[in-house]
Amino acid sequence: MKTSTNAEKVRQGSFLSDRPIVSLKQDKLNRGEFAAHLARQLREHADSSPLIFGIYGPWGTGKSTLLNLIDESLKDKSHQSSNPVIVRFNPWNFSTVDQLITMFFSELGAAIGSKKRMKTKQKVAELTKSFATLLRLGAISPIAGSSFKEASEVLTDAAKKIEKERTLDELKKDINTILLKLRRRVVVLIDDVDRLEPENMLLMFKLVRLIADFSNITYILAADRQYVESILSDKYGVDGRRYLEKIVQVGFDIPALEPTKLAELFFEELDKIVSSIPDGQWDREHWQELYLSGLRHFFKTPRDIVRYVNGIRINLPPLLGEINAVDFVGLEAIRTFAPQLL
Repeated sequence: MKTSTNAEKVRQGSFLSDRPIVSLKQDKLNRGEFAAHLARQLREHADSSPLIFGIYGPWGTGKSTLLNLIDESLKDKSHQSSNPVIVRFNPWNFSTVDQLITMFFSELGAAIGSKKRMKTKQKVAELTKSFATLLRLGAISPIAGSSFKEASEVLTDAAKKIEKERTLDELKKDINTILLKLRRRVVVLIDDVDRLEPENMLLMFKLVRLIADFSNITYILAADRQYVESILSDKYGVDGRRYLEKIVQVGFDIPALEPTKLAELFFEELDKIVSSIPDGQWDREHWQELYLSGLRHFFKTPRDIVRYVNGIRINLPPLLGEINAVDFVGLEAIRTFAPQLL
């Protein structure tokens, strides 16, 4: 009966979520300091010329978290007069090229116009909608250097009508004029670029490069650089690294996590489980030896901790009292991170 009760206590804990944090108050890994530093640099950038940043890191290293913290830092009320307009765009939400282009410019137009009077807001919406229509129906090629197909071949009647009134360059000039009058930077945060289908991934980069010369706009792209470069090279035969370098002006790897902070997070979550295990079933010296002799090397990202702790929480309770709990958590690490060894 006691074993059953202890197992139930282990089960009662909450599973960890793999969702990125959304606030500095949740930051346990000191990512907020870097986010605040970057936000300060963006506020102090007085030149109206565009900027394109790339935040690089493998999946699970906290790129989405860092974008959220940058977003919050840029909205700091103590700098309200110099805070930029924020546009959040996740291209993974859209499955077709048409949706990707339409929604990108729709969100950009809504953000720019939201700080202006209704008449100006309507004008911005009209301009960005027309611009998106010409791009979408002009069949942008995702390969660097490719040009639009002849409009007469692919544009619908609606696009032809727009083109009679304004060309792409004219629309671009009108939008740029509004951006200059805005007197504030527009920061476009684009997450999960590396989760797109290859064609849409390239299109996203193409879009950013195509409109990169808009004034007062900063793009911050988050992606797994090695993965993106391999897709560009293997699937499309272009030099992935050079392709990114032509688009991204300031690229940096996501700041490495402090090992001590990561260990603190791991022990905080593991202790919630261990506290429900009777002392006689948890040999602390054995656990310390196991952790220091190699187990600690498995935990390199917050996602590693989430996967491992959730696995223990669901797999340990049925076996509690029948196996050595410390040996079990060691085997659970192998099952989670090196299943090929089992």
